[in-house]
Amino acid sequence: MKPSNRFFGIFLGLLGFFLSPNLAQAQENSSCLLDLKALYAHLQETPSYKDQVKGDFKTEYEKAYQTLQENALNAQNDSQCFLAISGLVTPLRDNHLYLSQVPKTPISSENLKDSAFVQAYRQKDEFLNFSNVTTNMDSLETALSKLSKEDPEGIYWYGDYLKVGLFQTIPSQFIAVVFESKLGTWAPGQIAFLARKLPDGNLNIWNYNIVQKNLGLYRGEQLVNGTFARINYSKTPGEPDFSQIPTEEEKFQFKHLTPKTDYLRLGTFATSNDQLEISQQFHEQIKDSLLSENLIVDLRNNGGGGFKASRIFYQLLREYAEKGNIWVLLNQRTASNAEQFTIELLKRDHVTSAGIRTAGILTYGNNYGKTETLPSGKFQLYITDMKDSGNYLPYESVGISPQVSLAFDRDWIQQVLEQIEK
Repeated sequence: MKPSNRFFGIFLGLLGFFLSPNLAQAQENSSCLLDLKALYAHLQETPSYKDQVKGDFKTEYEKAYQTLQENALNAQNDSQCFLAISGLVTPLRDNHLYLSQVPKTPISSENLKDSAFVQAYRQKDEFLNFSNVTTNMDSLETALSKLSKEDPEGIYWYGDYLKVGLFQTIPSQFIAVVFESKLGTWAPGQIAFLARKLPDGNLNIWNYNIVQKNLGLYRGEQLVNGTFARINYSKTPGEPDFSQIPTEEEKFQFKHLTPKTDYLRLGTFATSNDQLEISQQFHEQIKDSLLSENLIVDLRNNGGGGFKASRIFYQLLREYAEKGNIWVLLNQRTASNAEQFTIELLKRDHVTSAGIRTAGILTYGNNYGKTETLPSGKFQLYITDMKDSGNYLPYESVGISPQVSLAFDRDWIQQVLEQIEK
């Protein structure tokens, strides 16, 4: 795919949904342009920009930057400005970079339970003029209800809070509109998220946070079994999905499954002081227990952290792989350092990956959790400052494809045990 395609496709259809005169009042055009220039300066300091924006790609990036300046000058409101400036971020293969809108009104989960707060919020211009779609909701819902869960279009739920319909506007571009809401801060017809399908089948998604209602950019999102894992919208919320592990499960577990097979769950590699202490204590508890012929290492929903936490487990498993067989469970919420951990582990003999493709968010990272606010105060960028430490770029936005695929409708541990018996 040519770099220019990554820039210009989004503006053909999605910006049009923010041109309605009943949206938020027009901002000063120069404000958006200043934000774009500041964002460009911040991105130039990132390892991903320095690694990737070279040669012909740099020429295309610079040309696109000029066009984006025109889009920024023509932005009529904050949503248009966000879409315009995001064109600088979407070409970079660095999914740890996170561009978001600063919430206009701070909203907490507790606020959503406060009827007085909700009533006052519904009188604000930001609610009354929120981005919306005017269409026949009944006929749209009927049409979308007939589509399969493999089709990006269809009806999705965010838990039991929102019911939305995702429909195509022009080729490869989609709008999700709210059908029903249990949250008083949302109303039918409002836009929940925007999406653009990429040549590799993944999507870039411009998502409104369900609580704060501020835009955030998610790149390389996968539709897996009818679910967008990163933005938490699913077509089948009531169906069993054994690719996931319940949130109430302990992050660290070790147990004997059969006389020949043990189970080890590593649910996080977080590096806060508290988490490091927990993981180190767990390591001490189990370091002499890996004695069976086979070991299932469960990395489902491990969102990563750092080698500061994961290295001791890698060293333990590397030694185990000299004499035993390791099966690594992966899903689309296996991300960041958990993906790096998997790649390094798969270099060893007697290690097999199983499950579904991982998140593809692993090449770069952030040492200090730094966020830069752009000059208008309306947008912010979560900055990456870590270099590619292991040649992980080929996996960015792609993820790790497992050697053995597992079905969603049957227990994953049992499926691996069956594989071991074979």
